Amino acid sequence: MYPNGRLGQSLLQIARLIKAGVGLEVAFADVGELGYARQPGEHSVEPP
Repeated sequence: MYPNGRLGQSLLQIARLIKAGVGLEVAFADVGELGYARQPGEHSVEPP
């Protein structure tokens, strides 16, 4: 079972490709923004 949302759908699609035997060697699942990404030059180590 996969989590609801975009990540779960991405993981499900990757699993389908693996099971289909299409020769998948690399897969990527975008999890979107993490919410605490810093701009270049920002040095804070604590999330806002």
